Amino acid sequence: MRLTRWMTGWAAILLWALLALAPSARAAVLTGATWQVTGTDANGTTWGGSTLVFTQQKFELNGDASLLGYFDWIGSGGQSGREFFDGTYFSYGQVNLYGTSLLDPVGIVTAVYTAVLSADGNSLSGSWSGPNVVPGTFVADRLVAPIPLPAGLPLIATSLLALAIAARQSRA
Repeated sequence: MRLTRWMTGWAAILLWALLALAPSARAAVLTGATWQVTGTDANGTTWGGSTLVFTQQKFELNGDASLLGYFDWIGSGGQSGREFFDGTYFSYGQVNLYGTSLLDPVGIVTAVYTAVLSADGNSLSGSWSGPNVVPGTFVADRLVAPIPLPAGLPLIATSLLALAIAARQSRA
């Protein structure tokens, strides 16, 4: 009987810890997908066919996350290149990205990006600017649907519930 109460108590503590330490409900996983980017700068250059990839996302306890990734830019005037960035995803939906380096740049420079993530987590809408940068606006749409971060939570909760029921039945 003591063992059963002990198991039930630890199961409850484990469930509480999973819920307490999981990123907030607003937190979104940005990695694992390619994002299709379209944009226009102040000179009228369009940026269709460009892509955005988040290669790393590390969540903090407050739901914010540090980001790493890159843009593959394709401009209507022949501009192209890969721009690597680091940045921050804020749990309230804002994303700030800072261009750090370029690979094979043709007519592009690193920039600073500010965007807002849509409520469904599948679209970013924002702008870019910076020194020696022609400012512009962009929209990035996720091409592959994300796997929800707490996807395993129902399985864990069901398992814990089954343990509790089994423990209760063994007492009878």
